[in-house]
Amino acid sequence: MIIQIVPSQIGRLQRTLLVHYEEKRTILIIVQTGVNMQTRVEKPTSVSNPQRRGIENRRKELAKWHRSKEWIAFRDEHARKPDSICVHCEMKHEQQRLRLDGAPKLYKSGSRKGQVVRANLTVNHLSRRKYITLREYTTWDEDCEVCCDLCNRLYEQGKVICPVCKKRYIDSNSNDKECDTCYYQKHPDKLQERLENIEARNERNRLINKDRATKNRIAKVKHRCKFHGYSQKCRFRQGAICPHSPTKAENNCMDFERKKVIK
Repeated sequence: MIIQIVPSQIGRLQRTLLVHYEEKRTILIIVQTGVNMQTRVEKPTSVSNPQRRGIENRRKELAKWHRSKEWIAFRDEHARKPDSICVHCEMKHEQQRLRLDGAPKLYKSGSRKGQVVRANLTVNHLSRRKYITLREYTTWDEDCEVCCDLCNRLYEQGKVICPVCKKRYIDSNSNDKECDTCYYQKHPDKLQERLENIEARNERNRLINKDRATKNRIAKVKHRCKFHGYSQKCRFRQGAICPHSPTKAENNCMDFERKKVIK
């Protein structure tokens, strides 16, 4: 909403300041007319969460470490050897990734769209103390392991690969020793029980929705106002809830209009 218009003359440049208020914010729009002139606009002060700033700074520092000669030499020494494999999924460096159906996995977007996805081996750090300094980050000990980029990323999210199929990932904090697919392949009776429970739940939801729709339809037909819709919504007042009963709406509602045919 425009609340103030302030015209001002600065040389040959005439400006009109339109002050807008929107959600406790003041937006200053400068409309320039006259000669072409570049106006320098100062950027507003950036205010963000201190914890978020710390995360962004930490990521920048870690990206700087990954560009350093120390890290590249450390990675090539342990993860890029010909006999190096991922300790979780047993993938080799530059090995082609496959989908669950056995077809080659391709990039779906970006500059590499349509190209084959390949595994990149790296060094995974199991302890947070390895992130203190670059020297500690590039020192091999019992808290380091060779793994691919996918397993490394999912490890940080609390997931590990299924030890049976080596394809799907499970939660590392759970007591599951294998993924659901491998478990149900060994126990088909459990799978059938689960499918029956899902079917029964869907049937209960269908009956509940059917009963609710029947009640709404009866209430709509019972009401004498033609603007009365489902769930007591008034179509004349753009979906507002109608507070009038079927017997008192005609006398109490100013927007009441009787139906032509009452069933």
